[in-house]
Amino acid sequence: MQQRILVIEDDPLILTIMEKLLGNSYDVVTMEDGQKALELFSQERFDLVITDIIMPQVEGMEIIMTIREQNKDIPLIAISGGGRIEAERYLDLAKELEVDCTLKKPFDNEQLIEMVTNLLSKEAE
Repeated sequence: MQQRILVIEDDPLILTIMEKLLGNSYDVVTMEDGQKALELFSQERFDLVITDIIMPQVEGMEIIMTIREQNKDIPLIAISGGGRIEAERYLDLAKELEVDCTLKKPFDNEQLIEMVTNLLSKEAE
């Protein structure tokens, strides 16, 4: 059975890119709405979650905290292009919330693929 990835990102272009990059190897579910993504996460099984930090309605930090409450072990990747403060500050905060990896936008496609592959190969062990 293919491993499942939940990608939460409010930018449709980035969602499409990530789906194309990962869709050949994994079952990728994309969500633009953080609240709907959390509802889906609580109902279905995923092997990895990738979330943007700065989003309308429900922000990535809230998503990360909620997912960690429900599942301490699921690999999490936080991505950010920054907002009121630079991306690195948001990503540092995400690390404090125990995400496994962080990526600054714009990210290198190969770096994303490698990160996902490494995290999911650890899960399969």
